[in-house]
Amino acid sequence: MQAARSLATRSARRLMSTYSEKMDATGRPISPHITIYAWPTIAISSVMMRATGMMLSIGTAGIAFMALPSATMPQDFAQYMASSSLAAPTKFAVGFPLVYHWFGAIRHAVWDLKAWGFSNQAMLQSSYALAGASVVVSLGLAAYSMPVDKSKKK
Repeated sequence: MQAARSLATRSARRLMSTYSEKMDATGRPISPHITIYAWPTIAISSVMMRATGMMLSIGTAGIAFMALPSATMPQDFAQYMASSSLAAPTKFAVGFPLVYHWFGAIRHAVWDLKAWGFSNQAMLQSSYALAGASVVVSLGLAAYSMPVDKSKKK
């Protein structure tokens, strides 16, 4: 009877203890948290694909909500931002998620339709190419869309 009560007490204590305490009692290591790992480039690329999709969705919803009180409000806001000193960073901030997500969608379409690039090395290279091309094209689009300063022309 005493042994059964002792076993029940130990079982109850074990159920009420935290995961860390349980692992200490068994001598088993606790799995480390994801934040201590170095994220592989391929994983970062995958997370960025999802993040840019969310940014685009939120941006589209923001434009739609701005249009509710006045149909010209999104256009007025865009004109204000384009004529401010934040025009270049704003254009890059809008362009980068669009370009990254678009290029990423092309990469995924190639993977899905042709099944090319499924080795770790090919995925790593395409992740670097996706990031680099997105930054270059986004910077190019932001610079190209900037107005020409007419005061510097002869």
